Amino acid sequence: MSNYEQQISVVDNRLLLPIKVNSKVVYFLIDTGAAVPLVDSNQAKALGFKLGSKLSGTVTGIGGEGGEVYHTKDLDVDFHGQKIYQFLATDLSGIRASIKKATDYDIVGIISLKQMQQLGWIIDTAAGKIYFKENHE
Repeated sequence: MSNYEQQISVVDNRLLLPIKVNSKVVYFLIDTGAAVPLVDSNQAKALGFKLGSKLSGTVTGIGGEGGEVYHTKDLDVDFHGQKIYQFLATDLSGIRASIKKATDYDIVGIISLKQMQQLGWIIDTAAGKIYFKENHE
């Protein structure tokens, strides 16, 4: 493994990062306050993943919105060889619209603090960079 850095977009106080989902490059919001990583359930067909079983609870964000939550199937999330796991799917259309309006970026999901810690990411917001170790499987 080698050390690498990747430029991140810091737009309107939001951290946005390009990540591959099933070989397509899309943007994710980096959210250190998020308890779980999420992907927009409305993007399943476009990104080539499936919704799995429905969970009994809901996900509620800072906006207070709650929605149905699903496990994901066939979801390959890759950041320079680092696989990111444990995504749940829910309707993120409200959050996506808000971020698109504020930043002009169309995100498809949210990376949580847990995933950043597991992958050993170091985020430097002043420099607009994320530092990581690249894995090649």
